[in-house]
Amino acid sequence: MSFNRRNRAIRESRNLSDIGPGRLLFITDLKDPILARPDKNGIIKPTIAMHRLEKTVEKIKPAIVIIENAADVFAGNENYRDQVQPFVRVMLGGLCVISDAATMLLQHPSVSGIQEKLGRSGSTGWNNAGRWRLNFTFYDTSDDTNDTRQLKTEKLNYGRRGEKFKVRWEKGVFVPDLGTSTTGQAANVSIDETFMCCLDVATAQGRTVSDSTGRNYAPALFERMPEAKGTASKAFEGSMERLFSAKRILVTVSGKGNHRKRSLTRTPNDMGTPKNTHGNA
Repeated sequence: MSFNRRNRAIRESRNLSDIGPGRLLFITDLKDPILARPDKNGIIKPTIAMHRLEKTVEKIKPAIVIIENAADVFAGNENYRDQVQPFVRVMLGGLCVISDAATMLLQHPSVSGIQEKLGRSGSTGWNNAGRWRLNFTFYDTSDDTNDTRQLKTEKLNYGRRGEKFKVRWEKGVFVPDLGTSTTGQAANVSIDETFMCCLDVATAQGRTVSDSTGRNYAPALFERMPEAKGTASKAFEGSMERLFSAKRILVTVSGKGNHRKRSLTRTPNDMGTPKNTHGNA
């Protein structure tokens, strides 16, 4: 299936060939994917599929839940705010509560949403009910045959709105276009070098750090290091994703069975001495 091909391409791009059962889970209900539909009074109600999803999320505690797409899982009227709001805020928002996960709902824009370059469809409730909204479009809208796209933060309650990130299609995945000057890119480069500095220090100290959440989670450990200079764990998480995409870091696995350990390391082609961004000898 298409998601298996995409999954394989992502794993190869990110050097994550060891992702096993339980790390990445696909749920497909081809017969009835609807998560919410209105009752005879027009009140939106969760379906059996929604309850199954809640139980699954509660059990596995994922880091993020991605639902594709709104038109396939919402049987209400997308133009009725009183149906959209409870679906997004109560039902999908409830998945965040029971698992502490982020929930992303993909939605294809309407014709007017495309023309206005806002990426919207239906009631403004879709935008108002969520805490953040991203718009993924062609970078050059006059040429829909190129391989470049733009990801823009149209709404972000806890950060800066309007950030733009250019990506390009490469070997089955979208990767950051590091040659493009975008808002915040200079800051990202600085954070990335700080991440690499912390990784080098931890490696020199014989400390194993991992991309998996837990005791050795790299962003959390780096946040407490003096070399971080106050950089927060969340910033390091974003940096780690960029560095994976740029193939500057990879995951190595040692041991067998229950004794397997994951650790982050520089890629072989990124073994040179990094720039010292902290002024230390």
